[in-house]
Amino acid sequence: MRMHCALSTLVRLAATCLLVGFLVGGFFAVAVMS
Repeated sequence: MRMHCALSTLVRLAATCLLVGFLVGGFFAVAVMS
């Protein structure tokens, strides 16, 4: 149960990092294009 909780938290953290990275990357791409 403890391992599952840690895994869930890790997945959530990874998803958040991926989303933030995608947003920042997209913003940077738009800034470079214009």
